[in-house]
Order: sequence, then structure tokens, then C-alpha cells
Amino acid sequence: MTIHAPNQLKCVGQLKLNLTAGVRFNQNAAFGFRATPKISAMFSMGDFRLRLGWSEGFKTPTPKELQYQYLRQMGQNTYFYMGNPNLKPQVSNYSSASIEYRGNKITASVTGYYNKLDNMITLVNVPVSMIPIGSTEFLGDGSTTIIPRMYMNMEKAKTYGVDLNLTYNINKEITLGANYSYLDTDAEVYDDSHDKLKKVVIDGMAHHKWNAYATFNHKFTSTYKLGLGL
Repeated sequence: MTIHAPNQLKCVGQLKLNLTAGVRFNQNAAFGFRATPKISAMFSMGDFRLRLGWSEGFKTPTPKELQYQYLRQMGQNTYFYMGNPNLKPQVSNYSSASIEYRGNKITASVTGYYNKLDNMITLVNVPVSMIPIGSTEFLGDGSTTIIPRMYMNMEKAKTYGVDLNLTYNINKEITLGANYSYLDTDAEVYDDSHDKLKKVVIDGMAHHKWNAYATFNHKFTSTYKLGLGL
């Protein structure tokens, strides 16, 4: 269940302020009740828009993260993935700020964000000794090396980054664009064997991503249109 309370305040001249607040109610049979609020604001004046946002997130472990066990071949490596029935729900606090320009031909935006997570759920490489007793059939015939991975809660984790977007309309039919994203992460998990926190790599996170594209759209009639993309 989600409740939103949008509001718009018009200020002096061209300056406008849009405020949106909301709260989501989460009920889970295993993990109980949780309310997660969010609020966002947008200031707009002429061709410029400034956005600010904050939200809290709540993610319960999935059946896959809790229970599943399976093998997966990736290149020359064989991974044994294990669920973890002791997982706790993941809670996040997400903040973002962006500025955007919308002109006749050019649209550009810069967005920065910071996400602090408690009990973040992610895959971590673990020792072979952590494979449960009775799962020896997953170890294979000994001809390959098995890399065990288990879903675990991070004691502390954060992600932060910047997104850049640029679009240029050459004319009504041809558009060029490019996007770039930088993402950095920091996470720690408790090491029982050494009684201390140790840094780990968050699964599936890439520091740099970019892409460029070009589109062509032509309208022959109100019924027939041609669209091409590269």
C-alpha cells in the first residue's frame, strides 16, 4: 500500500516549486511491518530544473536468496550458489540531487546520488567448508574447481555515483545522444574467524558505463512512420 501527497507551490516570476511526499507500507509474514517514507522537490525556472530527493527502502530476502542451491558455469569457472536462511531485511537511505537543462536543441543533465544500506543483501565468495553437509553432489567429479558463493548481509554498505546525459536534436528527425555513469561502492561484512569487519566487493557493480546513440524518425503520413536507431 502506497500513499502520496503531492503539492505545488508557485513562487515569484518563473520560479516554481513542486513537492511530493509519500509513504509505503510493507507487511511481510516473516519479517513484520515497515513504513518507508520518501520526499522529492523540483525547482524549475525557464529552461533549468533542479531536483532533490530522499527515500527510505525496505527489501525482504527472496526465496532464491534464502533457500536455493544451484551450479552455474561462467567461462572456465564453476560457481555453487547458496541461499542463506539467516538473512535479514535490507534497509536503505537514498539521497539524490540533479540539475537539468532543456533547450530547443540540447538537453543535458547531471545527477549525483548516495545510498547508505544496512544489512545489504549480496553474493559473497565463501570457503568450500561452508557448503552444507549433504550437498556433495554439487561438488562435481573433481575435474573442475568449484567456487562457492552465498547470499549474505553486509554490516555496512554504501553506493554513490554520478550520471551524465546529453541529447542533441540536429533537426526534427535526427537525434544524437550520450550517457555516462560512474558508480563506486564500499561494503563490509563481519569475519567470524578473525572477529573483525572486512571489506568485500559488491556483486555485479561496474565503476564506469557509457553509451552513445543516434536515432532517425520520419513521418510519411499520419499512419506510416519510419524509425531507425544505432
